[in-house]
Amino acid sequence: TLFEFSAKWDPVPTMLTQNHVSSVRGFYGQTTAFRKEKVKSSVVILGESPGREQVKYIHGNYGRGTFTFYAGHDPEDYTHRV
Repeated sequence: TLFEFSAKWDPVPTMLTQNHVSSVRGFYGQTTAFRKEKVKSSVVILGESPGREQVKYIHGNYGRGTFTFYAGHDPEDYTHRV
């Protein structure tokens, strides 16, 4: 589930999530995520997996720059074999 952000107060997180649906349907195949307890408090969590201690999208500052990580997935790939 993606979180909603105010464009007035949080312009970057708003831009990073503006063209997404608020809840992405289930996926087949492999997925990646970040453990919520390992994410530093200074990092903005943009989306998480409800009912799990996992976050899918994160954004933060590092030095004089920024970083954004979107956890990967194989969306609805019915033929993907692991």
